[in-house]
Amino acid sequence: MTKAEIKRRLNAISWLDDELKILDAKIERYEVMTQGHAIRYDAVKVQTSPGDPVSKAMEKLYELMGKRKKVQTKMIKAVADATDLIDLVCDTKGRLVLHHRYINCMTWRAIAERMGYAERHIYRLHDDSIDEIYKKCQ
Repeated sequence: MTKAEIKRRLNAISWLDDELKILDAKIERYEVMTQGHAIRYDAVKVQTSPGDPVSKAMEKLYELMGKRKKVQTKMIKAVADATDLIDLVCDTKGRLVLHHRYINCMTWRAIAERMGYAERHIYRLHDDSIDEIYKKCQ
């Protein structure tokens, strides 16, 4: 596994988190559109007339919720995968940097402030940890 592949697998959580935020915003928009209508959108089929705008919104809402569930499943797998990679690091500080960066999706500055180090030191800890994972995955 290359260092780029390691970083891609660790970054998957952030990308999936962004995708979930987008889906949540869309779901919220469609929920507002259907608010006040006594139709269950978790049912397999929506029971309204086909040309009804509420019916179309409900179908779209149901579709978005299905997509969200799939992304959540991918997120669970990505967190497990990232955790397995992070656990390969022996240095506690390095593991903590990777955990904050990739599991908690924190910025470099926030990690530095939380750990009480300069950002440059956080970068070094990160790079050393990635190198260690790379060597152990050879």
